Amino acid sequence: LSGDDEEQDSNAPSMKIVQDTQVLVSFLDSSTLVGLIDDAKGLHSVYGRDEIDVVSRLKPNQTLQEKTDYFSDYITASVSSVSGIVTVKLRAFSPDEANEILTLVMELAEERVNLLNADIWRSVLEAAEREFEAAGADLQTVRKRFQALQNETGVFDVELEAEALTEVLTELRKELFALEN
Repeated sequence: LSGDDEEQDSNAPSMKIVQDTQVLVSFLDSSTLVGLIDDAKGLHSVYGRDEIDVVSRLKPNQTLQEKTDYFSDYITASVSSVSGIVTVKLRAFSPDEANEILTLVMELAEERVNLLNADIWRSVLEAAEREFEAAGADLQTVRKRFQALQNETGVFDVELEAEALTEVLTELRKELFALEN
């Protein structure tokens, strides 16, 4: 491994955290989140009630984009550059509703990050399996070539063949020595 590879390996967990953080912050500012909250809780039931002043109230029959624009005034997410901790602030018209919506947002965000991570790990696993199969095929090819070479040369164990040749050479030298004397 080169120094660059080692550096990338040691940074892999921190890069994953940064990516998860970016995904999370993007999700918190998305129409997908607003749609999921609306489906689960009914955004209008929290932000569009009659007792909320007309200016602050979510108007009825808004499109998803209009609801997203409205909700973006009530939720903020920031990331600490020092710790990487994501801080989410959510406002509603009662503390209990704010807590309820924030709890739902955290559950939805966790599900989203876990889903994305599962997809990433599934892709990594599939790539590793493909590489494993390719390596297995390469090994099979090498084994066939090795077997063909053994059959062609008649040498099945190099060490054993070397020992046998050494013994033959030793015997021939003995006989040559005996003939010369």
